[in-house]
Amino acid sequence: MKSLRSLFIISTVVSVASCVALFRINSGLMMTGLLLAAGWILLLIYAFLEFGKRGLWLLLGGLPLFYVVWLCLAIVWSC
Repeated sequence: MKSLRSLFIISTVVSVASCVALFRINSGLMMTGLLLAAGWILLLIYAFLEFGKRGLWLLLGGLPLFYVVWLCLAIVWSC
């Protein structure tokens, strides 16, 4: 994966899949959404190490993912 464009596309797909998995009301799928979020964070770290500042473009694809993490943390803290 030496292309930033392909990394951006993969990042967006993982982020959207995480958001879709969260909205299925099922605890197993919620955990899948959190695991996808963790995988996306590893992808972001790889992009920073490989491409430097240009890796910040992956943050645009991560907007649905940030919502997933925020919502899961809000559910956990409210109970």
